[in-house]
Amino acid sequence: MAMKLGVGATMKHPGPAMVYMSKAPSSVKEYEGDGEWFKIFESGVCDPSKDFLGTAWCTWDNDRIEFTVPAEVPEGEYLIRSEHVGIHGAHGGEAEFYYGCAQVKVTGGGSGTPSPTVKFPGAYKQDDESFNFSIWGGYKEYPMPGPAVWTGGNSGGAQSPAQTPTEDTTSPAPSSAPSSAPSSAPVASEAVAHNAENCNGGKAKRGRRAFREALLRKE
Repeated sequence: MAMKLGVGATMKHPGPAMVYMSKAPSSVKEYEGDGEWFKIFESGVCDPSKDFLGTAWCTWDNDRIEFTVPAEVPEGEYLIRSEHVGIHGAHGGEAEFYYGCAQVKVTGGGSGTPSPTVKFPGAYKQDDESFNFSIWGGYKEYPMPGPAVWTGGNSGGAQSPAQTPTEDTTSPAPSSAPSSAPSSAPVASEAVAHNAENCNGGKAKRGRRAFREALLRKE
């Protein structure tokens, strides 16, 4: 699957990308996104020998975030949240958050137990090292935000960065819409773009000081 930026936009900020899923108790159309979320994908630096301010990052100049739904994801209706964090200003506590969500229905899934899980708001803290990191002065290892990636089964797993190009459906920026799933993965269908800090509707916030505005605000 892929979440594609709208209006021909590409990611031109250094920083990571993450994708999360959250299962709706019943109909995803009624789900407020206040349940548990698990991470299924993350990408950081692809080539440390390149420019750490730009092309070293896997996301650089891409118009989408591509990922695979783990085969062990149980059937059901889900929210998917994809996000890119621009960290060019993170040394001053001003990381930028760009994210979009979609409603999907998973069929042909498995019987895994996704973990670890987090909630939004709450998964990130304003003083997390990931969002107070300096990219200036050359390459250094970047601490990925959030929990470990769940790759299937009944426990958390390591990052699985493999990506398979797919056909995408564009939606207005900054939201994005998923494409059809690879044949080897569970099928996620009936996708609908869906934006907000915990994906329960409304306008996605982006830009400087996004923590105060979006990620730490209590509902």
